[in-house]
Amino acid sequence: MDWNSILLAGVSGGLAALITSLLIKNKEAKKSLYTVTLLVLFLAFNTLAKIYILPQLNAANVRAEVEQAFQDVPAFKSIQKYEPVIYQEMVNSLVEGKKQGLDEQQMIDVVRTKVATLVEKRIPHASDESLVGYVAIMVEEMRELQAKRDGSCFKFLFPAVAGGINPSKIISKQLLAKDLAALDEVIKTSNTPRAIPQQVDIIPLIEPTFKVLYETYGDDISLLENPGAAGIDQEKICIISTDLYSQILQLSKADASRTLRWMFSEM
Repeated sequence: MDWNSILLAGVSGGLAALITSLLIKNKEAKKSLYTVTLLVLFLAFNTLAKIYILPQLNAANVRAEVEQAFQDVPAFKSIQKYEPVIYQEMVNSLVEGKKQGLDEQQMIDVVRTKVATLVEKRIPHASDESLVGYVAIMVEEMRELQAKRDGSCFKFLFPAVAGGINPSKIISKQLLAKDLAALDEVIKTSNTPRAIPQQVDIIPLIEPTFKVLYETYGDDISLLENPGAAGIDQEKICIISTDLYSQILQLSKADASRTLRWMFSEM
């Protein structure tokens, strides 16, 4: 129920009655005039209220709902603490999206874009443990989505190419909770800039991985270079991407984190 509209209607009615009683002193003698004047004023005040006041009240309610939803998720509380500008941009974008009538997926895409920007900025500087942990969860999600064989894995990896997904509807609750917890750790541990390894130091670490990939997929590993190409095999590129990250995670934690730190810094 729209309580704001009901409240404004009551206020409008009260104002209309007050002004009508001031304009028409003897309402018993001029009952018809009084009733018509009351109705006209009520409609006028109620219309003006809906035009100028109700949007502000509704926007305030939407903002409060968004803020409360974010406060229930530790990762978003950390974003508010460490990245207040991005946090406020997310809230403002959702409030504006609600005003514009965006659907659920469009609203999710708004948040996803902001969070992706944040992750790209912070993940190269996250701790070794949180960096490796975040990618490990990502691999789990990729495998879960691959099993669906519905294109959701490709959308998950390349939302700018194929459109995003609604994680809450297609990723298990347990895995989604682990994802948000991993994101929280990335945000918390990335406040101090960390040295990014040089490519020359990473090549010896990653060469064996690409050798294994080439032996398995041949020239298809070149699909990773242009995921937006027309007619690309989306299922295969997801399989190769999952295998790539899985192979890196098999390195020692120190080598895996150095490799991932360099990879994400190049994005």
